[in-house]
Amino acid sequence: MPGPVVEVPDLEPDPLDAHGAPLTAAPAPLTTGRARELHAYSLDWSAAEQDAGREVTTLELEAELRTILREELPSDDVEAAIAQVMTLVFAV
Repeated sequence: MPGPVVEVPDLEPDPLDAHGAPLTAAPAPLTTGRARELHAYSLDWSAAEQDAGREVTTLELEAELRTILREELPSDDVEAAIAQVMTLVFAV
């Protein structure tokens, strides 16, 4: 015996794609030029730290970038900018 008929609510379009990523990505907080500058800075900073006999971790590099970016960007954009630069740092 079938159950009662239920009205289906209007759920609006899904904001995510099939993989769970947003359909409309937020704009990058840094220009590509500034991201490349910070990428180069990151490599130079890491090399200088290693030349001085210090180990460099990802967390330390992110902290260094955070110090720089807090002076350049609104606080809401800092973490996204760090991710933008770190994507370049770890690109193969």
